[in-house]
Amino acid sequence: MKFSKNDLLGKTGWNQKAKELIENQNLVEEIKRLTKDSKSFKIGKTGQSLKDRKNEADYKEAYNYIKEVYASEDSDLISELEKELIKIFRKKDERCENKQDGGNGLDGENGQYFVYVVVKI
Repeated sequence: MKFSKNDLLGKTGWNQKAKELIENQNLVEEIKRLTKDSKSFKIGKTGQSLKDRKNEADYKEAYNYIKEVYASEDSDLISELEKELIKIFRKKDERCENKQDGGNGLDGENGQYFVYVVVKI
């Protein structure tokens, strides 16, 4: 019998793993540092290179730079991290421009996925 990652961990497992990573890797502090002097910012996820993502129409002119917050080969973990980080910053920082807790699916070019922050200064 074959199990998927979701079968093995369950939704609460991914959520818990994401929360532990956020705490253990100081990801909230990292985003605070990266956005310290910004007018606004947005948290996202991608399977593209960060350069390619920044050059897409929705970010190209609107944001000054993009920075990696966390990278993994695990797309499920990246999706959960994005969701949890957005929840934290939507509640605590009015500069956060995310309108919802996480985005759509995640396509990868070479098996590496990123949570990132784009910053407007």
